[in-house]
Amino acid sequence: ERLALAEGRHALELREATARARAEARDALLKQVVHDLATDLSNIAVAADLARQSPGDAQAWGSLDASLDRIDRFLAEKRAQLEEDAPRRASRLAVGVEATRTVLAAVVEAKGQRCHFEVADPQAVVPLSEIELVQVLVNVVGNAVKFTPAGGTISCVAAPAGAWVSVVVADDGPGIPEGLLDRLGDGRRADASGSGLGLQNARRLVEDAGGTLAWRNGDPGAVVEILLPLDPAALPAQ
Repeated sequence: ERLALAEGRHALELREATARARAEARDALLKQVVHDLATDLSNIAVAADLARQSPGDAQAWGSLDASLDRIDRFLAEKRAQLEEDAPRRASRLAVGVEATRTVLAAVVEAKGQRCHFEVADPQAVVPLSEIELVQVLVNVVGNAVKFTPAGGTISCVAAPAGAWVSVVVADDGPGIPEGLLDRLGDGRRADASGSGLGLQNARRLVEDAGGTLAWRNGDPGAVVEILLPLDPAALPAQ
């Protein structure tokens, strides 16, 4: 009888622990969705304003279309994750970089910035879905765009590093205040802008894919380096 009671108690504790873990995962996913939707809505607002001012601005309309498409695909993927039916995590890095350039183009134009994107190997495949990859890059490059003054320069350069690919995002802005370097991305909101949450989301996705995401101050500006393993099950050439 004692054994049966102990087994029953253990089974109950296991069910409760599983339920708590699922609830925590859903809470984390909800925070991520809220943050990224806010980022996309901000991009849409800037692009819409440019489109109103210049109805013939193809770049503004392109950013609008790209942001709306990203929201649609992002929500579909998160819905699949909640239903535990997520798509295979693999995508071509160059496709994600180009999508990020398009999404942020209107904001970059509005601030009069120069944003350079470069991918050394257009066929490189990383173990993130396209939506996850764009989510990471929009958070990281978007932070650089946000904190770099008008007229500044941002670069996003991807290059092979053995069995890995390195993506370095650098800007010529004011850099990261020393007091925030150790706090960014740790789950606490580093400042009112919410940049800490965006980097936390990006780092979690990169680490889940077996990579790393680190930041430091450059000379000048800030530097964020993403290191991802190349996917051995490469997609067929396009």
